[in-house]
Amino acid sequence: MKTHIWKKAPRYLFAVFIVLAMTGMALSATMRIKVLGAQTGRVSKDRQTIHFWVDVRNLTKHEYIQQINYLNVEVTGNWGNGRQEKYRRRVDVDWIFDPALGPGETAEELQATFRRKINPYRGQFIYDSVQIRVLEYNFTRAS
Repeated sequence: MKTHIWKKAPRYLFAVFIVLAMTGMALSATMRIKVLGAQTGRVSKDRQTIHFWVDVRNLTKHEYIQQINYLNVEVTGNWGNGRQEKYRRRVDVDWIFDPALGPGETAEELQATFRRKINPYRGQFIYDSVQIRVLEYNFTRAS
């Protein structure tokens, strides 16, 4: 008995296109988070405060964003004579949008703050300047 794969090929091809289209929609960006600036804050005991500001833009055409829970950021700190340190960390922000951030809308100049440990004996020095880059984000859709 001979099976004719060519008769079933259009169905399989259609299924593959559906899966690829769904994957493309799932991986498309829902938000653009642009860092406007970052600055180092004061040092208290063994911790330094770092502040940064972002603009958040909803890029979708049909979704509403209720809350941004946290950001994964890359921190580049400069100190001394051109020395530099780069690391990644999670920053809990819990920005709640009321009303929800609609399609195409922008939330401007949202501020986030985090603190980092200072210990010169372990190579953790006070930063003179800092740059922040947002790598990932976690958000909640409005229901």
